[in-house]
Amino acid sequence: MSLQLHVSSQGAGPDMVLLHGWGMHSGIWQRVADRLRQRYRVHCVDLPGHGESARDTEQEFVLPELLDALVNTIRPVLAGPACWIGWSLGGMIAAHVAERYPELVRKLVMVAASLRFCRDNDWPEGVAPEVLEGFAVELRADHRATLQRFLALQVRGEKDARETLRQLKQQLLGITEPSGES
Repeated sequence: MSLQLHVSSQGAGPDMVLLHGWGMHSGIWQRVADRLRQRYRVHCVDLPGHGESARDTEQEFVLPELLDALVNTIRPVLAGPACWIGWSLGGMIAAHVAERYPELVRKLVMVAASLRFCRDNDWPEGVAPEVLEGFAVELRADHRATLQRFLALQVRGEKDARETLRQLKQQLLGITEPSGES
């Protein structure tokens, strides 16, 4: 598998890699990256099928191959071990990078992340497979509506939920939507 991943880099200083969550793209980190770039070299990655990364719907995304593609993309721009920050799916991927490529990880920050999403016998905390399958069907049927519902869940219970939701929609829905197979 040859995945082409989009990375945007800015700033100067120690390396920091930012990975977005499912259904998102690297633009979700823009406000954070704008502040961090004053002290760090920030690398925002679009995961496969998200943002500006390749979206070959014939490919099945297998974790080891995704990790290899990510590392092959990011390694040339890193000066040394980096701080990896991942939100949700991005946190899960960052944790697996730390396990498989420890020489590339100085620090690991996982935001609202788990090592696995799907429930099974040895991971009862995960989401039931049928729930994830239903979500995938909805995403294929109507990307935009599904992402808007997903975003609403992300801000539920927040003090300024409406404003946060407005900002998220503005940041996320203005750029290429994820492929239905992501």
